Amino acid sequence: MLREKMPLKVHLMMCSACNNFKLQMPFLSQAMRSFSQWEGVDADDNIFKTVKPSRQDNLDK
Repeated sequence: MLREKMPLKVHLMMCSACNNFKLQMPFLSQAMRSFSQWEGVDADDNIFKTVKPSRQDNLDK
């Protein structure tokens, strides 16, 4: 197991893409939590058809 962990740790320390991803994860998690709380959201629907009317008005401005 140590043989697998060490190369991964070295990679994560040096990889700028992985570091950027790590920094973006809290924002992405919060965005997905907010998105999932919208009423009527269905993964197959277009987001603009499922947004509450009050939120749609804000998007139109």
